[in-house]
Amino acid sequence: MATVAEPVKKNRILRDHALSLTRGRQFWLFQAGGWTIWVVLLVIRDLTFVPAEYLLGRVTVYVISAIMGVALTTGLRGLYRLVWENSISARAVTVIIGSLAVSAVWQPFNNYMDYVSFGEFLPFEDFQVEDLFRGTLSVAFFTMLLWSGLYFFFKYYQLFQLEKEKSLRSEALAQEAQLRMLRYQLNPHFLFNTLNAISTLVLVKATDPANEML
Repeated sequence: MATVAEPVKKNRILRDHALSLTRGRQFWLFQAGGWTIWVVLLVIRDLTFVPAEYLLGRVTVYVISAIMGVALTTGLRGLYRLVWENSISARAVTVIIGSLAVSAVWQPFNNYMDYVSFGEFLPFEDFQVEDLFRGTLSVAFFTMLLWSGLYFFFKYYQLFQLEKEKSLRSEALAQEAQLRMLRYQLNPHFLFNTLNAISTLVLVKATDPANEML
């Protein structure tokens, strides 16, 4: 036999599922929008000094790099979710190490693709280590730290909105309960029984209880 709590529990599960889907959509909008802006800014920069014949190749490289960035930062998201319940210091260390590890993969790829975009199809083994990792700390690491900062900002903002929604819902339920109690108190049968009890107390000269009921 179903209890009163079961529909409430079911509604809560459905609401939490809907919130999870909403947060998922917001993350992918954040990813798509952020990396698109990144590509556009790089293209605008290249318009000032890159010869026109190389622009299409550069745009292609940036798009491929952005796709790889999406994949790597999605992995970062999974890592951050694993340590979300840990202390702030543990999360900070995870952000630094995770961003550095992702940068060590992303920047060498970008450096090699830069050569390719200018038509220099050099064998990968011909690159020096310093050439491959050039910009890892100054560019890629900064970019990943920026992405991580924005991720945590939006994460905390979502939690703030969720707590605010819960607070408003609790206030609404409390007001609804008060209105329900007032409705019960204004019920004619309730008033009749109350007045009848008061009159009985007055008849037996129990004035103190009668005054308390009034």
